[in-house]
Amino acid sequence: MEQQPGPVNWAAYNPAPHPGAVRLWTFEAIAHGAEVVSYFCWRQAPFAQEQMHSGLNLPDRQPDVGAFEVRQTANELSQLDLASLVPAETALVYDYEAAWTLAIQPQREDFDYFAVAISFYRALRRFGLNIDILPPGAPLDGYKLVMIPPLPIVSASLMQSLTRFNGQVLIGPRTGSKTPNFQIPAELPPGPLQEVMPIKIVRVESLPDFVSFPLVWESAQYQCNLWLEHVRTDLVPFIRLADGHGIGYRNGNITYLATLPEQFLLGEIVEDLLNAEGFKLSEIPPGIRVRTRGKHRFFFNYNPEPVKLNLPPEIRNGCRGDAGRWCDNCGSGSALR
Repeated sequence: MEQQPGPVNWAAYNPAPHPGAVRLWTFEAIAHGAEVVSYFCWRQAPFAQEQMHSGLNLPDRQPDVGAFEVRQTANELSQLDLASLVPAETALVYDYEAAWTLAIQPQREDFDYFAVAISFYRALRRFGLNIDILPPGAPLDGYKLVMIPPLPIVSASLMQSLTRFNGQVLIGPRTGSKTPNFQIPAELPPGPLQEVMPIKIVRVESLPDFVSFPLVWESAQYQCNLWLEHVRTDLVPFIRLADGHGIGYRNGNITYLATLPEQFLLGEIVEDLLNAEGFKLSEIPPGIRVRTRGKHRFFFNYNPEPVKLNLPPEIRNGCRGDAGRWCDNCGSGSALR
């Protein structure tokens, strides 16, 4: 992917990146396993349609701000022993076919597959965990938690993986709701998923923004909105609406959500599943991104102010405050500048 080295020319507004942003983006890409970070462009063109798109060098061939940050980053990366990537312990299944299917028949004006997938991703990233993004047919062996946002068409290969998988699985609504020919399954949704989750979806509702239903889970109150499925099953729901309507079901290691939970509730459900798999969890403050690669754990601060981290001793000893500066106060927590 291209990496911008300064202001671009294609957005509605084109502000300059904050000082250090090019360096931060580069380090974050490398931490996530990028083999190449390619900057567009080398020299800002003094002609044609991209005259206003900055480069590492100015039109007169003198270095621009991005060039100095890239040079600094290259020097810092040369001092790190970056191990090869290893599979994460958690994964999220992302499917372009699901995005197309739900765009064709959203059933709610603003049902956005990408936004829902990001909400699942965010629920995991709040704990600073590495996450692998998988296609539906990828092997699941070795993972402890797999999250499947709405996946209307469930492939035979995914079903084979799910029947052999021993970790926790969290499945969003609308999964298994269509056949490859874009029809409602003869056995009703969730179609082939019924092999591991014995439920039938007999009706769906999409709700306007001003409608929500209260629910209680583990003595805490939440709201159910946007989407609601009516489920027929002998399973006892572990999450119900106040009127008894089930919206969360578990069968062994498989959890199915018959709604799009608000972000906080989704985060609590994910935390519950991670605890069931024995993860040692430490919630990361808002605006902080974390990625582990080999023996290095990278922390990136997207906040405008420094952030104090209360890190466990095994991370605190020898941690870096940002992408290249050692912390001064690791004994009481680490300050990200």
